[in-house]
Amino acid sequence: MDDNKPFPPAPEPTKPEDEANQPESVQVSVTTPSQEPVEEVPSVPPVAVAPMAPVTPAPTTPDVLPVAVGPAPSAFGQPAVAAVPSPSKNKGLLIGLIVGGAVLLLAGIALAVYFMFFYVSKADYKQASVATSDIKTLYGKLDAAGTEYSDAVTNEYTSDTTVEKAKTDYEKAANDYKAKVAEAKKLRALKDGKAMQRYNAFAAENNEYVAYNDTMAATMPAVRNMTKGCSSAAMGKLDSSRMNELVSQWDKALTKCNAAIAELVKSPNADAAKVGTKMQKAFGDMRTAVVEMEAAYKANDRAAFTRAYGKIDDAANSSDLQDTLSTVKKHNQSLDPTDKLGELTTYLNGKA
Repeated sequence: MDDNKPFPPAPEPTKPEDEANQPESVQVSVTTPSQEPVEEVPSVPPVAVAPMAPVTPAPTTPDVLPVAVGPAPSAFGQPAVAAVPSPSKNKGLLIGLIVGGAVLLLAGIALAVYFMFFYVSKADYKQASVATSDIKTLYGKLDAAGTEYSDAVTNEYTSDTTVEKAKTDYEKAANDYKAKVAEAKKLRALKDGKAMQRYNAFAAENNEYVAYNDTMAATMPAVRNMTKGCSSAAMGKLDSSRMNELVSQWDKALTKCNAAIAELVKSPNADAAKVGTKMQKAFGDMRTAVVEMEAAYKANDRAAFTRAYGKIDDAANSSDLQDTLSTVKKHNQSLDPTDKLGELTTYLNGKA
């Protein structure tokens, strides 16, 4: 309502015909928003007031609001006050809405967290299954590259160029395999507790397998030196026409061999070091036999010479050394983690 427009004036009350018999009436004015408030007057007898004419609501515009026709005016022209809802009821309703909204919000957050961290779909299982199959494929490539590298290193007739290429191929295969295994650890399907349990079983064996391969790869240069230093070509340098110098010839021919064996003993790979220790003993036994052969030759004792020669053959084929090599081979095979990897793949395929 415009504050500068007064309320429409109420019609003046109609005086009764016999004014002489009525007390003097008192005029009561209604204060409009632009007028000063009516001063309080002394209590007077009620004044009869004619009914007010209906008030037409003002047109609704942005500047003029409609005049609501409220309850009948009081004796002083003030509208009766409408009942107001209890504040405590409104507050209780508000608190209920807040609490209810908070519960729904928390439930929504909990659901979002579940889907974000725990939910695994069939597509997730399928993706993981493909990944583990890729790991198996790369394992096969690594195993083949390792065999090729080992064969090249332990063959005295293989060129150094061929050995170097085999080493490069092996290192690439090893890096590809490690990278794929590392990626698998991040797969969403592993949020499934049973899948994670199977992955952990695979990872435990794989960690041991990888560590073994890494230390064995670091030992390959020593194995190569031993292959070349202890080869038949080196042994062939012994001159049978100088049997009285057999020990010195032996020491000279096997200088590189003995150095390579000593290096192998220090290998970070426990199996390789064990083999180095056994070989060191075998070659020590051989040298002892060579000393006996030279002495028998100088003494012209053919029987003693033959016995001493047999000790060389025994040392080279000692059961102790062969048992060690067999044990090492079995240990190497036991490190194969593909059985556990297969169990994981089978589980994932069943869920995909």
